[in-house]
Amino acid sequence: MRKSVSFLSQRNGPEMATKKIVVKKKATPRGIRRNAVKSGTKRLMAFDAYVLCGTYRAAELYLKKEKGISVSYRTINKWVNEEMERRKTPVLEEIRKNELERIENLFQRHYEKARQGNWKSIQTVFRCMDRKAKLLGLDAPQQIQTDNKSVNYTIDGVDTDEVK
Repeated sequence: MRKSVSFLSQRNGPEMATKKIVVKKKATPRGIRRNAVKSGTKRLMAFDAYVLCGTYRAAELYLKKEKGISVSYRTINKWVNEEMERRKTPVLEEIRKNELERIENLFQRHYEKARQGNWKSIQTVFRCMDRKAKLLGLDAPQQIQTDNKSVNYTIDGVDTDEVK
């Protein structure tokens, strides 16, 4: 970028002189980014550092000293929580699927014995059914939507003026 600048020349007296000077731009962010680690990789490195070190502050120091990445422990905390949420759902679904298969196999083995009256098999079948219902969320408490309206109760035989 070229810029024309006017200034007073001390040698030539008070006359105005113009001189073309070149103003260099500062280092472009592109040059800086070339050497930096991409954000997604930083997040994974922060997660691995947290798993390795055990605390967010230790992960911060590890990343700064070993990897040359400056990230605050609060940012590491946020990234680790996001990564755990991202990883939790597929892992939980896989675990739930495997547990349901195990319960179903156990249920099938004991069902016929339970129909014949074997007490231990009856207990096992009921436990399998109970556990299956819990895993599938069938026993979850029902949520009721309420309006935040007031409720007035009338009690027979009580004078409300005396209670106040």
